[in-house]
Amino acid sequence: MNLSIISFFKGTALLTVDQRRWMDLKGRIKLAQPLRTPPRPENSKLRSYIFDITQNRLFKKSSAILVLFNCALLYKPWKANEQITQISALISSLFTFLFLVEAVMKCTALGFVGYWQSRRNRFDLLVTILGIGWIVLNFISFGKKGLVRQIFVSDIQCAILFYSKNSVIHLDLR
Repeated sequence: MNLSIISFFKGTALLTVDQRRWMDLKGRIKLAQPLRTPPRPENSKLRSYIFDITQNRLFKKSSAILVLFNCALLYKPWKANEQITQISALISSLFTFLFLVEAVMKCTALGFVGYWQSRRNRFDLLVTILGIGWIVLNFISFGKKGLVRQIFVSDIQCAILFYSKNSVIHLDLR
């Protein structure tokens, strides 16, 4: 009974078996469509060159690998006044800087309007800005005991980065 009501509201209740298969196939094709990428800018050589770099599979794979390495830094608990924590903070700061470079490159290649059209790009930029805020707070509290060292912001940043880049990992690491 419930299945027929759900099918009725989807508009497939009165379809034949072949028509229902066709509707299912259309739905699968719609899910499998690639992301729309804007056309390559032809008016500027620099933008065209950066566009080619940002659309390269190696660039996308390296970005996804950086996210995984950044998340791997959270494996060992960060404790204030330990040398390994300071090294991990520096490496995490380097990764955040590389994410910023990636965002600037994409913004240059696609133009600000083209960059801003993608929700994923907006989300990545927000996470990168939060990461820069974490870097600033981390280095301000460098001498203080555990003000920002509990890495709450870094945990959130890693989770968000992993979530936002997850589709990149699944799509581009084939």
